[in-house]
Amino acid sequence: MTSAIEAIAAGKSHATVGADGLAYSSGHARALAAREDVTALVEIQALYFNALKVMEEIAAHFRDDTSARRFHAAAKGVHRAYNKLMWDAYNHVPVDSYSEKGMDRTPRPMALLTVSLSHPILVRRRWELLVDQLESALMTPLGLLAMPQDAPGSRQYFDGDTAEHAPKSGGIWPQFLGAFLAAHAKTFGTESSTHNERFFEYLKPLADQLCQGMLNHVPEFFDSGEPYRERGAPADAAASGQLIWALTAKVVPRYYEPDAQ
Repeated sequence: MTSAIEAIAAGKSHATVGADGLAYSSGHARALAAREDVTALVEIQALYFNALKVMEEIAAHFRDDTSARRFHAAAKGVHRAYNKLMWDAYNHVPVDSYSEKGMDRTPRPMALLTVSLSHPILVRRRWELLVDQLESALMTPLGLLAMPQDAPGSRQYFDGDTAEHAPKSGGIWPQFLGAFLAAHAKTFGTESSTHNERFFEYLKPLADQLCQGMLNHVPEFFDSGEPYRERGAPADAAASGQLIWALTAKVVPRYYEPDAQ
């Protein structure tokens, strides 16, 4: 992990830190909603920040104070840049991607990683806004949509070879349900009635899929219109893993907020 982080910081990786402090990478590598240019993607910021904080903790554990300070400074920089540039403070909405061509404010499930990871990059006061907005725009009986159904280019059904277009034009992707439940638990608390209602309401329909299609597995994605037919791979590790994560994860509602934005 250390070599990968150092490669990003030195500009010797597919991802690199720009002068503005954001981590930029090729948008073509994105599974959902790929981009045509070099872009700062919301999930890359969240993952990079989380990795820096983990490395800071490891360095501190082994009393490597020099490395700990270096990782802390790098994390502080990307944290400040993200909360300044990739949150639309005027409209109070997250930014999905940011580049020279502008910003995309389309609600997408990848934004959940800014809260659900062990070190959330999003400042605490915005957690509830993000979770509520994504739940309202993307939640379905079987997981989260790749994009809102009223967004340009959105589709509901993916018969035959049209399934290949699902990553950029819609569908329900259960692989993000665990991230939603973790983010919801951090935001509202695991003991709240709101969280308990959401947990069972959203998890049970997906758990029922274990007895349908390929037994004991969850499909890659579903049509976003009734009857929500299974699409893609009949057994998807990322989707099935969300059930395990949601049921077994120990959610710690900590956060890192070195500077008020």
